[in-house]
This record gives sequence, C-alpha cells and structure tokens, in this order.
Amino acid sequence: MDLASQDYVNKVNQLAASVLADSRRRDGQFGHGKTARLGLHSEDLRRYSITRAIKTMLGKRTAGFEYECNQELRKRLYIPDGAFAVPTDALESRAMYPGRTVNTSAPAGLSFVDMYRAASVCTRLGVQRLDDLRDDVAIPRQITDAALAWTTPTGSVSASESSFGQISATPKTACAIAEVSEQLLKQSSADKIVMSGLAAVLAVGVDAAIISGTGGAQPLGILNTPGIGTASGTSLGYAGLVAVQKTIADATAILNPEALAYLSTPTVAEVLKGRQRFTGTDSPLWRGALHQGEIEGVQAVSSKQMPSATMLFGDWSTVYVGEWGPLLLRVDRGGTRFNQGLVGIRALWMVDVIPTAPAAFVKITGIT
Repeated sequence: MDLASQDYVNKVNQLAASVLADSRRRDGQFGHGKTARLGLHSEDLRRYSITRAIKTMLGKRTAGFEYECNQELRKRLYIPDGAFAVPTDALESRAMYPGRTVNTSAPAGLSFVDMYRAASVCTRLGVQRLDDLRDDVAIPRQITDAALAWTTPTGSVSASESSFGQISATPKTACAIAEVSEQLLKQSSADKIVMSGLAAVLAVGVDAAIISGTGGAQPLGILNTPGIGTASGTSLGYAGLVAVQKTIADATAILNPEALAYLSTPTVAEVLKGRQRFTGTDSPLWRGALHQGEIEGVQAVSSKQMPSATMLFGDWSTVYVGEWGPLLLRVDRGGTRFNQGLVGIRALWMVDVIPTAPAAFVKITGIT
C-alpha cells in the first residue's frame, strides 16, 4: 500500500469514527441519553437472558432485570408498542453466555454479535460496523487524491489535498422471524439457540442487502451502487480474473489489500474450480475449498446470497453497515403456533449499507 492510499485509510477511519463518537457524545452513553447502550456492568450482563425477556413478553413474568432494561430504553428511545428492546451492550457482551449462571450449557465467550459475524460472509470479508447511530448520518467518501510534486530547497509547491464528499445513510428496517417451542424456553440452552437462530437469519438477510440491495425500503447494495466497475464473464478465465485485479490496482480506491476478495455463487465457484488456468495443466482457476478458496493469490468465497452467474471483486473494508438503536423483539403464539406449542419471535433491526469507495469494486456478470 502506498503512502497516499494509507493516508486515505487513516482519514476515512478517523472521519467514520468521529461520526459515531459524535453521535454517542451528543446522546450520552449513560444516564438518560438516547443511546441503546445501558452501560451494564459485567454481573448485569451475566444476568441478562433473552429467554426471560421472551417470557416477559408472553406474560409469564411481570417484572425482572430484562423488563427494567426495556423500560430504561423506552425512556431514551422511541420503542413501538408491543416491542421489547434488547440493549446493544447485552448483544455484544461475551458475558451474556458465560457458561454459568444464566446458561450452564453454552460455551464461554459467545455473544449475539459473535454469532452474527460467524454467519455473515460479508463481515468475514472485512465489512465494518458503525453501531448505535442516531438520525440520518453522513459518511465521508474520497473524490480526488492529493497530488505529489517535487521541489528544490528554494522552490515552492502549491497546496494539494484529497477532496471528500459525503454519503447519506438512513435506517432501513430488517425483519427476521424464528419459531421456538414452549418446551425449549424452559431449557438451559434456550438463550444460545434462540439468539444464534436470529443472528443467522439477520446475517443472511443483511448480507443479501450489502451485496445486491435495491434501495428504497432496503439498503442499496454494492452491485447496484453507481461507480463500481464492470466486466464481462463470458468464458471467464485466467486473463479476466487477473484483469479485475488490475482494474482495482489502477484505481485510487485500493485501500487495504488484505481485505481484497472475490465473492461468487457456489455454482460459479464449481465452474472455476473445474476450469484450467492454462491449457495442458491441471491447476484450476479456483483453488481450495468450494466455500472458501483462493484465486491468483486473493481470497475467494462463495455465497448463495450472490446473484447467479455473478462475481464481485474488491476491497470489502471500504463498506460499512450502520446500525440504529436496539434489537427489537416481538412474540406471537396465535393460530397454528398456539396449536403446536410454538412461539414466534420477530426481530426488527434498523441498518443501512454504506459503500465509501465504489471504485474499489468490480462486478463480473454473465459468467459462463
């Protein structure tokens, strides 16, 4: 990475961090500020149980620690009637599943955010989070680079700086629904099972939005973002795959080589894994496992969230997912759920996708 690229990395990270810090500073992280973090201590985090929260919503508990947390969040934020708010720090805490106290069967060091990241391909590729945001926010985007000039001890150089624009981000509501049995809610493993199920559903849905969201009610995904590069995938081979690497390498948007990766469908991965790099050799274009391999020295991952016959290559660390407010839960056991002894759990999560450098990506379409 050259100095200009590193300088841009630092500027974007500093500006993005300042957006989040300013939001938290205005709202206040404790007391009656408008953040979804309650500043819970480690013992409180160990006490927090999503199962007890669900039982409270079902009317089986009329008070308790989870109820108190929900009430505190209602003082700070707008929480719709019937919804139950889960504090952000509880979702992030590894103490939430400590292997003792609340959930004696769950492994230590597990949290909702950990489970979400494990289930999200985009997060594993390097997409970053901006959490606990409030109102609409503006994230910086680089427009031009600074220019380098040579000078003599007596000469002078005109000032030249990188110029930045802004990307507006507004909350979009993601909805995930899971079903659990009344019997499960009585078991010690319920917290882990419920939260891992919701985390997986949300991760898959948000991944789809990051990749190919159409805008409007949902985020605008990378594939539909104006300014990303394009390439034809007809008879995709060695030259085409290297060409997209060159496109990104030539662009000023290349920021973090370690976050560069190809993302495609399992079908495309299968095609490339069975295609030779050069005639007369047995070296495939896609090397390694089908779900996670390597193409010409760069990580290659497959996901069912990608559109068919399509591949996306770029620097995933230039993409942010903004998160607004707490995770909101509702329960329902009406209709067939009541007859089957099931409880429906609906999770609402407000997010948006923020690609800060569209030129850091190339999409390859029509792959054959």
